[in-house]
Amino acid sequence: MTNTAYILLGSNLGDRNKYLSSAMAMIKKIPGLKHCGSSSVYSSKAEQMACGTPSFLNQAIKINTELSSFELLTALEKIEKALDRTDKGKQLSRTIDLDILLYDTEIINAERLTIPHPELLNRAFALIPLIEIDPRLVHPLTNKRLKDYLNDEDFKLVRQKEENAPAGY
Repeated sequence: MTNTAYILLGSNLGDRNKYLSSAMAMIKKIPGLKHCGSSSVYSSKAEQMACGTPSFLNQAIKINTELSSFELLTALEKIEKALDRTDKGKQLSRTIDLDILLYDTEIINAERLTIPHPELLNRAFALIPLIEIDPRLVHPLTNKRLKDYLNDEDFKLVRQKEENAPAGY
């Protein structure tokens, strides 16, 4: 059975463009996965982190996969580790962060995985790339369109990054 998932890639340490493009290349090589679309790369301030924390680059991707949500999570965690992600703690800078935002219309609330991502509706830096890929996306818990959670201020805080964007985007 083929499942559709949306993943957010994020980086705020080191060569952020390189980490995003490396993660994308590694994701595309996961067996049983097909890359179906990517958003632009966006830049945003690090939210709820120490003053002076480097800004993030983020990009959403859409995939079709034969993997279960937990198998996909395991594959993404291996990529994070390969790209020098050392700590999964909140509010810490990272070379790469790979979050499953949506997985079909599944609702999962397990220790290792929560889908939809529990902070999705509070994060313009995740919502804006998602609705670029598919403006009709609906949140599985609220049944509201994701774009209805955004306002004009959100688009001022999250900017599309044009210059030096990774190749293939």
